[in-house]
Amino acid sequence: MRSLLRLILRYHNILIFLILEIFAFILIVQNNKYQRASFFNSSNYAIGVMYGALNSISEYFNLKEINNQLAIENAAYKNMLANSFIFYNENFQLENDTLTKRKYSYLNAKIINNSVNRQTNFLTIDKGYKNGVEPDMGVVSPNGVVGVVKNVSENFSTVISVLNINLRISAKIKKNNYFGSLQWDGSNWQKAMLNEIPSHVDVKKGDTLVTSEFSGVFPSDILVGIVDEVNSVDGSNFFEISINLSTDFKNVSQVYVVNNLLHKEIKELEKEKEEVND
Repeated sequence: MRSLLRLILRYHNILIFLILEIFAFILIVQNNKYQRASFFNSSNYAIGVMYGALNSISEYFNLKEINNQLAIENAAYKNMLANSFIFYNENFQLENDTLTKRKYSYLNAKIINNSVNRQTNFLTIDKGYKNGVEPDMGVVSPNGVVGVVKNVSENFSTVISVLNINLRISAKIKKNNYFGSLQWDGSNWQKAMLNEIPSHVDVKKGDTLVTSEFSGVFPSDILVGIVDEVNSVDGSNFFEISINLSTDFKNVSQVYVVNNLLHKEIKELEKEKEEVND
């Protein structure tokens, strides 16, 4: 208390000056219409700026929640796409669900670890078998193919990246449906090679590459990339085709795990066929 009194006594001249200034300001605002209007306009502007700044800060901290919600909504939308279903009879128009059976479902996930500078790159996502993830499921981003699930724990999964020299994906040229095998050559993280395209096929720089219906892991027509170079190889009947990948692997965070609901049935059938042939 004594310290407070000493402080007041020490600065009493300044305090009296400030009190008189405030009092004079109040009198001016109350008795002069122009100053009163200017004051309220200025204060409203200041309050508006303050609320705008606070709102921007609030929106920034809400971005994570908004992005997660958008990812969930996008997964729901993908689940309704036509290429997520197979048609029992394509001669009939789709009028109800009895004519179709769901083939693919999507689960949103987030990448928590990623590499691009190795020969065998992997990603880690924040979903595991608790969420229904299993090995050999495809993983895609909003911009295209990302990879294939390799190992699964309760809460996490590792994904073989497209940027892995051991991964091959069935892909086709969109305009003519000629398919080949997409594989990374281990050099440029933005590019991959499309193999097994015959040299008589019409393919040019700028053509779009998508997943083929023979993938078994991905739905057909998922974007893979754009043709960058087409080169003929002496003594070969196939082109050497360089692809600009559509997914930016240095800037990918939100992904979707693709579950082929008929994958096990197809594998079991193919296994029976192999056993018969043996």
